[in-house]
Amino acid sequence: MRFSILVLLLISIVFFSFRVPTKFSNPQSSKVSRYENIDTFLNSAKIVVIDYWYAGCGPCKRSIPMMNQIAEKYTSKGIKVYGLNPMDDLSTITNYKTNNAIFYDMFPISIDLARAHFISEYPTVVIYKKNKVAMTLEGFSELTQKQLSEVLDKLLKN
Repeated sequence: MRFSILVLLLISIVFFSFRVPTKFSNPQSSKVSRYENIDTFLNSAKIVVIDYWYAGCGPCKRSIPMMNQIAEKYTSKGIKVYGLNPMDDLSTITNYKTNNAIFYDMFPISIDLARAHFISEYPTVVIYKKNKVAMTLEGFSELTQKQLSEVLDKLLKN
Protein backbone atom coordinates (compact mmCIF):
# COMPACT_ATOMS: atom_id res chain seq x y z
CA MET A 1 0.00 0.00 0.00
CA ARG A 2 2.76 2.44 0.93
CA PHE A 3 4.61 1.54 -2.23
CA SER A 4 1.52 2.28 -4.36
CA ILE A 5 1.06 5.66 -2.71
CA LEU A 6 4.73 6.47 -3.23
CA VAL A 7 4.57 5.51 -6.91
CA LEU A 8 1.40 7.57 -7.39
CA LEU A 9 3.01 10.53 -5.66
CA LEU A 10 6.12 10.29 -7.86
CA ILE A 11 4.04 10.06 -11.02
CA SER A 12 2.04 13.13 -9.94
CA ILE A 13 5.20 15.11 -9.21
CA VAL A 14 6.71 14.24 -12.59
CA PHE A 15 3.48 14.98 -14.46
CA PHE A 16 2.83 18.33 -12.82
CA SER A 17 6.45 19.48 -12.95
CA PHE A 18 6.38 19.27 -16.75
CA ARG A 19 3.07 21.06 -17.22
CA VAL A 20 3.57 24.46 -18.77
CA PRO A 21 1.05 27.25 -19.29
CA THR A 22 -0.01 27.38 -22.91
CA LYS A 23 -1.56 29.27 -25.74
CA PHE A 24 -0.95 32.41 -27.56
CA SER A 25 -1.18 33.37 -31.13
CA ASN A 26 0.27 36.85 -31.50
CA PRO A 27 4.04 37.29 -31.06
CA GLN A 28 3.49 40.89 -30.00
CA SER A 29 0.98 40.06 -27.27
CA SER A 30 2.20 40.41 -23.70
CA LYS A 31 -0.89 38.70 -22.26
CA VAL A 32 0.09 35.25 -23.41
CA SER A 33 2.17 32.75 -21.52
CA ARG A 34 3.88 30.45 -24.03
CA TYR A 35 3.78 29.61 -27.72
CA GLU A 36 2.63 26.10 -28.57
CA ASN A 37 3.78 26.15 -32.21
CA ILE A 38 6.31 28.03 -34.27
CA ASP A 39 4.22 28.56 -37.40
CA THR A 40 3.88 32.29 -36.67
CA PHE A 41 7.65 32.60 -36.65
CA LEU A 42 8.32 30.35 -39.64
CA ASN A 43 5.76 32.19 -41.76
CA SER A 44 7.30 35.60 -41.01
CA ALA A 45 10.05 35.31 -43.66
CA LYS A 46 11.45 33.02 -46.33
CA ILE A 47 14.49 32.35 -44.13
CA VAL A 48 14.16 32.25 -40.34
CA VAL A 49 16.86 31.76 -37.73
CA ILE A 50 15.68 30.50 -34.35
CA ASP A 51 17.96 30.48 -31.32
CA TYR A 52 16.60 28.13 -28.65
CA TRP A 53 18.03 29.43 -25.38
CA TYR A 54 17.33 30.22 -21.72
CA ALA A 55 18.67 32.76 -19.24
CA GLY A 56 20.38 30.27 -16.91
CA CYS A 57 22.47 28.73 -19.70
CA GLY A 58 26.10 29.90 -19.79
CA PRO A 59 26.76 28.99 -23.44
CA CYS A 60 23.44 30.67 -24.36
CA LYS A 61 24.60 33.89 -22.71
CA ARG A 62 27.93 33.72 -24.56
CA SER A 63 26.14 33.19 -27.88
CA ILE A 64 23.89 36.28 -27.58
CA PRO A 65 26.44 38.82 -28.95
CA MET A 66 26.95 36.52 -31.96
CA MET A 67 23.19 36.24 -32.51
CA ASN A 68 22.95 40.03 -32.28
CA GLN A 69 25.56 40.30 -35.04
CA ILE A 70 23.69 37.76 -37.17
CA ALA A 71 20.45 39.71 -36.67
CA GLU A 72 22.12 43.03 -37.50
CA LYS A 73 23.76 41.65 -40.63
CA TYR A 74 20.84 39.67 -42.07
CA THR A 75 17.61 41.41 -41.00
CA SER A 76 18.00 43.96 -43.79
CA LYS A 77 18.29 41.03 -46.22
CA GLY A 78 14.85 39.72 -45.24
CA ILE A 79 15.97 37.10 -42.72
CA LYS A 80 14.12 37.02 -39.39
CA VAL A 81 15.93 36.07 -36.19
CA TYR A 82 14.09 34.94 -33.06
CA GLY A 83 15.11 33.73 -29.64
CA LEU A 84 12.70 31.11 -28.32
CA ASN A 85 12.91 30.18 -24.67
CA PRO A 86 11.21 27.14 -23.10
CA MET A 87 12.48 27.74 -19.56
CA ASP A 88 11.85 31.37 -18.60
CA ASP A 89 8.67 33.43 -18.37
CA LEU A 90 7.91 36.48 -20.52
CA SER A 91 8.96 38.93 -17.79
CA THR A 92 12.37 37.27 -17.36
CA ILE A 93 12.89 37.19 -21.13
CA THR A 94 11.88 40.84 -21.55
CA ASN A 95 14.18 41.97 -18.74
CA TYR A 96 17.05 39.88 -20.10
CA LYS A 97 16.55 41.32 -23.59
CA THR A 98 16.45 44.90 -22.30
CA ASN A 99 19.42 44.53 -19.94
CA ASN A 100 21.60 42.91 -22.60
CA ALA A 101 20.71 45.12 -25.60
CA ILE A 102 19.41 42.25 -27.70
CA PHE A 103 18.24 43.36 -31.15
CA TYR A 104 16.09 40.41 -32.17
CA ASP A 105 12.68 39.33 -30.85
CA MET A 106 12.51 36.80 -28.03
CA PHE A 107 9.49 34.81 -26.86
CA PRO A 108 8.60 32.04 -24.42
CA ILE A 109 7.62 28.67 -25.83
CA SER A 110 6.44 25.51 -24.15
CA ILE A 111 8.95 22.83 -23.25
CA ASP A 112 6.79 20.42 -25.27
CA LEU A 113 7.30 22.57 -28.35
CA ALA A 114 11.07 22.52 -27.87
CA ARG A 115 10.98 18.73 -27.49
CA ALA A 116 8.75 18.37 -30.57
CA HIS A 117 11.50 20.11 -32.55
CA PHE A 118 14.14 17.82 -31.03
CA ILE A 119 15.75 20.56 -28.98
CA SER A 120 17.67 18.91 -26.16
CA GLU A 121 20.84 20.99 -25.95
CA TYR A 122 21.11 24.72 -25.38
CA PRO A 123 21.76 26.86 -27.19
CA THR A 124 20.54 25.30 -30.42
CA VAL A 125 20.27 27.44 -33.53
CA VAL A 126 18.05 26.22 -36.35
CA ILE A 127 17.87 27.86 -39.75
CA TYR A 128 14.62 27.32 -41.64
CA LYS A 129 14.08 28.07 -45.30
CA LYS A 130 10.49 27.99 -46.51
CA ASN A 131 9.46 26.28 -43.25
CA LYS A 132 11.99 23.44 -43.64
CA VAL A 133 15.12 22.89 -41.57
CA ALA A 134 18.18 23.94 -43.54
CA MET A 135 20.70 23.65 -40.70
CA THR A 136 20.88 22.87 -36.98
CA LEU A 137 23.78 23.82 -34.71
CA GLU A 138 23.83 22.56 -31.14
CA GLY A 139 25.97 24.25 -28.51
CA PHE A 140 28.19 27.25 -29.00
CA SER A 141 31.76 27.68 -30.17
CA GLU A 142 33.81 30.38 -31.84
CA LEU A 143 33.02 28.70 -35.19
CA THR A 144 29.26 29.05 -34.79
CA GLN A 145 29.00 32.55 -36.26
CA LYS A 146 31.13 31.62 -39.27
CA GLN A 147 29.06 28.49 -39.89
CA LEU A 148 25.77 30.40 -39.62
CA SER A 149 26.98 33.18 -41.92
CA GLU A 150 28.17 30.72 -44.56
CA VAL A 151 24.85 28.88 -44.58
CA LEU A 152 22.78 32.09 -44.60
CA ASP A 153 24.83 33.57 -47.46
CA LYS A 154 24.36 30.34 -49.44
CA LEU A 155 20.60 30.25 -48.74
CA LEU A 156 20.24 33.86 -49.86
CA LYS A 157 21.85 33.02 -53.21
CA ASN A 158 19.57 30.04 -53.87
